[in-house]
Amino acid sequence: MVGARQPSPGVIPGSRARKTYFTLFSLTENPISESGAWSAAGLGLDRTDISQPALPASSTPVVTASGVAHGVSAATSASGFDDGRARLSGFTKDHSVAATMAVGTLSGSFTEVEVHLRFDDSGTYARGYEVYISGYGQYFNVVRWNGDGSYTYLYQYGAFTAPSNGDIFYAEIKGNLITAKINGVTFFTMDITAASGATLPFTTGATTMSGSGAALVFNTGQPGIGFDTDGDDAAFGFTDLLAKDI
Repeated sequence: MVGARQPSPGVIPGSRARKTYFTLFSLTENPISESGAWSAAGLGLDRTDISQPALPASSTPVVTASGVAHGVSAATSASGFDDGRARLSGFTKDHSVAATMAVGTLSGSFTEVEVHLRFDDSGTYARGYEVYISGYGQYFNVVRWNGDGSYTYLYQYGAFTAPSNGDIFYAEIKGNLITAKINGVTFFTMDITAASGATLPFTTGATTMSGSGAALVFNTGQPGIGFDTDGDDAAFGFTDLLAKDI
């Protein structure tokens, strides 16, 4: 319409800017904060709670030192789920995380790095989706933390080439699909709602589905990271991270 006021170039009325967060983990922090960017707000009994003044004996924080974000070994083996975790905030339900791995000499049996998607720890128990890989290449899996202290395996990729220092671990959730990559190569895309564990095409490896996604689907939550050190601590961590809305 002639004379109508037009929006500025590149600005769509009512639109929301996509959020991004990049870090080189350059600070020395225990637990990680980066000026409050990271948190674990709830009790999170099935995962570490980094914000509680007194952590359960079996829990551990995510820490940063010498340019590496990593977990620390638990003081006791009372719980098998003492993984350190931390999450960001302000992202939409569709987001991705790309993190460069620091890989040193490993000695534990189940040393892992983890990317969390649509994660929420504001309740009694943490809940959301966790994509995680073994430092030895034993497995590349997706598990859903159900929010009641239980968990469900949604996808088990199987063995793959063990990660090397500098490899990039990428995971995203968009709609009902989780996609995981290493160094830009897609390993799998899986449907979090699939009752039969249906998967989309993948590149290599044997795949199995062991859980039903139809019973419980999360459509809110934040990106984050986690670590099962199994005694290796800084030997398997992240040297940088880029999280963004997609």
